[in-house]
Amino acid sequence: MAAVKEIAGKSLIGSADPQDSGDLMRVQAPPLKDVPDNYKSPSLRRWRVVEVVTQNGARSRHVYGHDVTNDAGRASTAIKEFDLESMTVTTRSGRSYKLMGAPGNARSGECAWQNWCRANGVTSEVDVTSQYFSVDKLLNI
Repeated sequence: MAAVKEIAGKSLIGSADPQDSGDLMRVQAPPLKDVPDNYKSPSLRRWRVVEVVTQNGARSRHVYGHDVTNDAGRASTAIKEFDLESMTVTTRSGRSYKLMGAPGNARSGECAWQNWCRANGVTSEVDVTSQYFSVDKLLNI
């Protein structure tokens, strides 16, 4: 069961300790990592691509997953371009995300994604990962 905890105005998601009982739960939040603002080329594994609609009706697509360089979850700004040949996503912020291996579910990436959704007023989301992944491309690596 996931639990949300507010710390210094930021929501952290963690899992509840199954040994706890009653109304109190311990929250195990992943450690927060400082990623330099000038870090422009993260490599993501166990990644997903999601299309969202925000409260103002804006629609955009984003990638999230486990940033292998910084060992942290990452969620992107809106995708501007996608290169299937190099499996690279370029976002509105100018970052280029290298999508490594097959899509998947990284707990750290999911936490980063949920925090991004709350901070940006996402009202709905649809997983569109299958539109960005080619099994043939993976088998030829």
